[in-house]
Amino acid sequence: PPLEVVNALLDHHPAVLAAEARLRVAMAERDALRAGPHEAELRLSGQRRDITGDPRNSREWGASIERGFRLFGKAGLDRQIGARGVGEAREQVGDARHETGRQLLELWYGALRAMTEDDLRRGQVGLLEQVRETVEKRVQRGDAARLELLQADASLAQARSAQQQALGRQQAAVSALRASFPDLPVLLPQPIDPVLPPGEQDEWVTATLAHNHELLAVQNALEASRLAARRASRDRLPDPT
Repeated sequence: PPLEVVNALLDHHPAVLAAEARLRVAMAERDALRAGPHEAELRLSGQRRDITGDPRNSREWGASIERGFRLFGKAGLDRQIGARGVGEAREQVGDARHETGRQLLELWYGALRAMTEDDLRRGQVGLLEQVRETVEKRVQRGDAARLELLQADASLAQARSAQQQALGRQQAAVSALRASFPDLPVLLPQPIDPVLPPGEQDEWVTATLAHNHELLAVQNALEASRLAARRASRDRLPDPT
Protein backbone atom coordinates (compact mmCIF):
# COMPACT_ATOMS: atom_id res chain seq x y z
CA PRO A 1 0.00 0.00 0.00
CA PRO A 2 1.11 3.66 -0.30
CA LEU A 3 3.44 4.83 2.45
CA GLU A 4 0.98 7.42 3.78
CA VAL A 5 -1.69 4.72 4.09
CA VAL A 6 0.72 2.43 5.93
CA ASN A 7 1.69 5.20 8.37
CA ALA A 8 -1.97 5.94 9.07
CA LEU A 9 -2.69 2.27 9.70
CA LEU A 10 0.25 1.97 12.08
CA ASP A 11 -0.71 5.16 13.91
CA HIS A 12 -4.16 3.79 14.75
CA HIS A 13 -3.30 0.14 15.36
CA PRO A 14 -4.16 -1.08 18.91
CA ALA A 15 -0.66 -2.44 19.53
CA VAL A 16 0.94 0.90 18.66
CA LEU A 17 -1.64 2.86 20.67
CA ALA A 18 -0.98 0.64 23.70
CA ALA A 19 2.78 1.22 23.38
CA GLU A 20 2.22 4.98 23.12
CA ALA A 21 0.07 4.84 26.26
CA ARG A 22 2.93 3.08 28.09
CA LEU A 23 5.24 5.85 26.84
CA ARG A 24 3.00 8.51 28.38
CA VAL A 25 3.03 6.58 31.66
CA ALA A 26 6.83 6.41 31.54
CA MET A 27 7.02 10.17 30.92
CA ALA A 28 4.76 10.81 33.89
CA GLU A 29 6.95 8.57 36.05
CA ARG A 30 10.03 10.45 34.81
CA ASP A 31 8.47 13.77 35.82
CA ALA A 32 7.62 12.34 39.23
CA LEU A 33 11.21 11.17 39.71
CA ARG A 34 12.49 14.60 38.70
CA ALA A 35 10.23 16.29 41.24
CA GLY A 36 11.20 13.85 43.99
CA PRO A 37 9.19 12.48 46.91
CA HIS A 38 9.56 15.59 49.09
CA GLU A 39 7.07 18.45 49.16
CA ALA A 40 7.09 21.72 51.02
CA GLU A 41 5.02 21.72 54.21
CA LEU A 42 3.67 24.76 56.04
CA ARG A 43 3.28 24.40 59.80
CA LEU A 44 1.40 26.86 62.02
CA SER A 45 1.19 26.70 65.82
CA GLY A 46 -0.26 28.91 68.53
CA GLN A 47 -0.43 28.91 72.31
CA ARG A 48 -1.48 31.05 75.28
CA ARG A 49 0.41 31.39 78.53
CA ASP A 50 -0.95 32.45 81.93
CA ILE A 51 1.79 33.72 84.23
CA THR A 52 1.05 33.68 87.93
CA GLY A 53 0.95 37.18 89.35
CA ASP A 54 0.90 38.85 85.96
CA PRO A 55 -2.51 40.14 84.88
CA ARG A 56 -1.47 40.03 81.24
CA ASN A 57 -1.81 36.87 79.20
CA SER A 58 0.89 35.90 76.75
CA ARG A 59 -0.11 34.79 73.28
CA GLU A 60 2.49 33.16 71.07
CA TRP A 61 2.44 31.76 67.55
CA GLY A 62 4.88 30.17 65.23
CA ALA A 63 5.13 29.33 61.52
CA SER A 64 7.57 27.15 59.61
CA ILE A 65 8.15 25.88 56.10
CA GLU A 66 9.83 22.48 55.82
CA ARG A 67 11.05 20.50 52.86
CA GLY A 68 13.28 17.46 52.46
CA PHE A 69 16.20 17.45 50.06
CA ARG A 70 17.74 14.57 48.14
CA LEU A 71 21.47 14.59 48.68
CA PHE A 72 24.30 12.14 47.98
CA GLY A 73 23.49 12.03 44.24
CA LYS A 74 19.95 10.72 44.70
CA ALA A 75 18.33 13.39 42.53
CA GLY A 76 20.72 12.73 39.65
CA LEU A 77 20.13 9.00 39.82
CA ASP A 78 16.37 9.54 39.84
CA ARG A 79 16.64 11.70 36.72
CA GLN A 80 18.72 9.04 34.96
CA ILE A 81 16.29 6.28 35.94
CA GLY A 82 13.38 8.30 34.61
CA ALA A 83 15.20 9.02 31.35
CA ARG A 84 16.03 5.35 30.88
CA GLY A 85 12.41 4.40 31.49
CA VAL A 86 11.26 6.86 28.84
CA GLY A 87 13.93 5.56 26.46
CA GLU A 88 12.77 2.00 26.95
CA ALA A 89 9.12 2.94 26.39
CA ARG A 90 9.99 4.96 23.29
CA GLU A 91 11.89 2.02 21.81
CA GLN A 92 8.90 -0.19 22.56
CA VAL A 93 6.75 2.16 20.49
CA GLY A 94 9.19 1.77 17.61
CA ASP A 95 9.20 -1.99 18.09
CA ALA A 96 5.39 -2.06 18.08
CA ARG A 97 5.32 -0.12 14.81
CA HIS A 98 7.98 -2.42 13.37
CA GLU A 99 6.16 -5.62 14.32
CA THR A 100 2.81 -4.22 13.15
CA GLY A 101 4.39 -3.27 9.84
CA ARG A 102 5.80 -6.77 9.47
CA GLN A 103 2.35 -8.19 10.20
CA LEU A 104 0.81 -5.94 7.55
CA LEU A 105 3.53 -6.95 5.08
CA GLU A 106 2.95 -10.65 5.70
CA LEU A 107 -0.84 -10.45 5.48
CA TRP A 108 -0.76 -8.14 2.46
CA TYR A 109 1.48 -10.36 0.36
CA GLY A 110 -0.29 -13.45 1.65
CA ALA A 111 -3.52 -12.05 0.25
CA LEU A 112 -1.81 -11.12 -3.03
CA ARG A 113 -0.38 -14.63 -3.40
CA ALA A 114 -3.80 -16.15 -2.71
CA MET A 115 -5.45 -13.86 -5.26
CA THR A 116 -2.78 -14.69 -7.85
CA GLU A 117 -3.18 -18.41 -7.23
CA ASP A 118 -6.96 -18.14 -7.61
CA ASP A 119 -6.54 -16.32 -10.93
CA LEU A 120 -4.13 -19.00 -12.16
CA ARG A 121 -6.48 -21.78 -11.07
CA ARG A 122 -9.38 -20.11 -12.86
CA GLY A 123 -7.30 -19.85 -16.00
CA GLN A 124 -6.35 -23.51 -15.71
CA VAL A 125 -10.01 -24.51 -15.38
CA GLY A 126 -10.84 -22.45 -18.48
CA LEU A 127 -8.13 -24.15 -20.51
CA LEU A 128 -9.17 -27.62 -19.39
CA GLU A 129 -12.80 -26.83 -20.24
CA GLN A 130 -11.67 -25.99 -23.76
CA VAL A 131 -9.63 -29.20 -23.90
CA ARG A 132 -12.58 -31.23 -22.68
CA GLU A 133 -14.85 -29.63 -25.28
CA THR A 134 -12.35 -30.42 -28.04
CA VAL A 135 -11.98 -34.04 -26.90
CA GLU A 136 -15.76 -34.44 -26.74
CA LYS A 137 -16.10 -33.26 -30.37
CA ARG A 138 -13.36 -35.67 -31.42
CA VAL A 139 -15.13 -38.53 -29.65
CA GLN A 140 -18.37 -37.64 -31.42
CA ARG A 141 -16.55 -37.71 -34.77
CA GLY A 142 -14.85 -40.96 -33.85
CA ASP A 143 -11.37 -39.44 -33.89
CA ALA A 144 -10.73 -40.17 -30.20
CA ALA A 145 -11.46 -42.94 -27.74
CA ARG A 146 -13.98 -42.63 -24.94
CA LEU A 147 -11.11 -43.02 -22.50
CA GLU A 148 -9.64 -39.68 -23.53
CA LEU A 149 -12.92 -37.96 -22.64
CA LEU A 150 -12.91 -39.64 -19.24
CA GLN A 151 -9.34 -38.48 -18.69
CA ALA A 152 -10.31 -34.92 -19.70
CA ASP A 153 -13.26 -35.02 -17.29
CA ALA A 154 -10.99 -36.22 -14.47
CA SER A 155 -8.43 -33.47 -15.15
CA LEU A 156 -11.16 -30.85 -15.28
CA ALA A 157 -12.72 -32.07 -12.02
CA GLN A 158 -9.32 -32.02 -10.34
CA ALA A 159 -8.65 -28.49 -11.57
CA ARG A 160 -12.05 -27.28 -10.38
CA SER A 161 -11.39 -28.78 -6.95
CA ALA A 162 -8.01 -27.05 -6.79
CA GLN A 163 -9.66 -23.78 -7.86
CA GLN A 164 -12.23 -24.05 -5.07
CA GLN A 165 -9.46 -24.65 -2.56
CA ALA A 166 -7.56 -21.64 -3.90
CA LEU A 167 -10.72 -19.54 -3.62
CA GLY A 168 -11.11 -20.62 0.00
CA ARG A 169 -7.50 -19.68 0.75
CA GLN A 170 -8.01 -16.32 -0.92
CA GLN A 171 -11.11 -15.56 1.12
CA ALA A 172 -9.33 -16.61 4.33
CA ALA A 173 -6.27 -14.49 3.52
CA VAL A 174 -8.32 -11.40 2.67
CA SER A 175 -10.47 -11.87 5.78
CA ALA A 176 -7.36 -12.11 7.98
CA LEU A 177 -6.01 -8.92 6.40
CA ARG A 178 -9.30 -7.08 6.89
CA ALA A 179 -9.64 -8.30 10.47
CA SER A 180 -6.25 -6.91 11.45
CA PHE A 181 -6.41 -3.76 9.31
CA PRO A 182 -10.07 -2.87 8.67
CA ASP A 183 -9.20 0.61 7.33
CA LEU A 184 -7.03 -0.77 4.53
CA PRO A 185 -8.15 0.34 1.05
CA VAL A 186 -9.28 -2.08 -1.63
CA LEU A 187 -6.65 -4.68 -2.43
CA LEU A 188 -5.39 -4.08 -5.96
CA PRO A 189 -2.27 -6.10 -6.79
CA GLN A 190 0.10 -4.19 -9.06
CA PRO A 191 3.27 -5.85 -10.34
CA ILE A 192 6.38 -3.73 -9.81
CA ASP A 193 10.06 -4.35 -10.31
CA PRO A 194 12.09 -4.85 -7.12
CA VAL A 195 14.39 -1.97 -6.22
CA LEU A 196 17.48 -2.39 -4.09
CA PRO A 197 17.77 0.06 -1.18
CA PRO A 198 20.61 2.60 -1.39
CA GLY A 199 23.86 1.94 0.44
CA GLU A 200 26.17 -1.00 0.89
CA GLN A 201 25.60 -4.15 2.94
CA ASP A 202 27.81 -3.00 5.83
CA GLU A 203 25.90 0.27 6.04
CA TRP A 204 22.60 -1.57 6.30
CA VAL A 205 23.93 -3.91 8.98
CA THR A 206 25.04 -0.88 11.00
CA ALA A 207 21.71 0.88 10.45
CA THR A 208 19.78 -2.25 11.42
CA LEU A 209 21.67 -2.59 14.69
CA ALA A 210 21.31 1.14 15.39
CA HIS A 211 17.54 0.94 14.92
CA ASN A 212 16.96 -2.43 16.59
CA HIS A 213 14.17 -1.27 18.90
CA GLU A 214 13.95 -4.53 20.82
CA LEU A 215 17.69 -4.53 21.55
CA LEU A 216 17.72 -0.85 22.51
CA ALA A 217 14.72 -1.33 24.81
CA VAL A 218 16.51 -4.17 26.61
CA GLN A 219 19.64 -2.02 26.95
CA ASN A 220 17.62 0.82 28.48
CA ALA A 221 15.89 -1.57 30.88
CA LEU A 222 19.23 -3.09 31.92
CA GLU A 223 20.78 0.31 32.59
CA ALA A 224 17.68 1.40 34.52
CA SER A 225 18.03 -1.70 36.73
CA ARG A 226 21.66 -0.88 37.41
CA LEU A 227 20.78 2.70 38.32
CA ALA A 228 17.94 1.48 40.55
CA ALA A 229 20.39 -0.74 42.44
CA ARG A 230 22.71 2.23 43.01
CA ARG A 231 19.75 4.35 44.07
CA ALA A 232 18.64 1.72 46.59
CA SER A 233 22.09 1.75 48.20
CA ARG A 234 21.85 5.54 48.62
CA ASP A 235 18.59 5.19 50.55
CA ARG A 236 20.62 4.03 53.54
CA LEU A 237 21.56 7.69 53.96
CA PRO A 238 18.61 9.78 55.20
CA ASP A 239 17.47 12.93 53.45
CA PRO A 240 17.87 16.12 55.51
CA THR A 241 14.92 18.42 56.12
